[in-house]
Amino acid sequence: MKAAGGGDVPNVKVTVDEVAVSAAALGIKSVANPGPHTVRASADGFTPATVSITVPVGGAVDAPLTLEKDLSAPPPEPTAPAQPSPEQPPTASSGHSIWPWVAFGVGGVGLGLGAVGVAAGVTLLVLQPKASDAAAPGPAASLVVGPGSIAAIGRF
Repeated sequence: MKAAGGGDVPNVKVTVDEVAVSAAALGIKSVANPGPHTVRASADGFTPATVSITVPVGGAVDAPLTLEKDLSAPPPEPTAPAQPSPEQPPTASSGHSIWPWVAFGVGGVGLGLGAVGVAAGVTLLVLQPKASDAAAPGPAASLVVGPGSIAAIGRF
């Protein structure tokens, strides 16, 4: 949509047969039923424009419209420049959830406990007495692995 003398038309409203056309669809070819149609365009500060077209069967029609400045319309009110808003400090309800941090902490504790368990298991396995040392007095430890469990048995 262009203004007389060139330039874009701000906030233009276009209808085809009284049905609104979105601004995003302007300038893009679209399908229309064959026959007569009425295209209207309007915008603040411009004189409305109307064009009647007839779309032939299997054909296409361009419907260019030019809006002319409405000299009797009052000039648009000047808008004040936007004032920058003071920076707001973050609040407790900033939309971020604490639950991911809780899950991260619980996972870290679980990994730490697992590492301690592995270290204890390796230590007990190394200290496990050989068959020839079974009768020897003193501290001894044995690692017992069963279905779904691991146990350490020892004498200290």
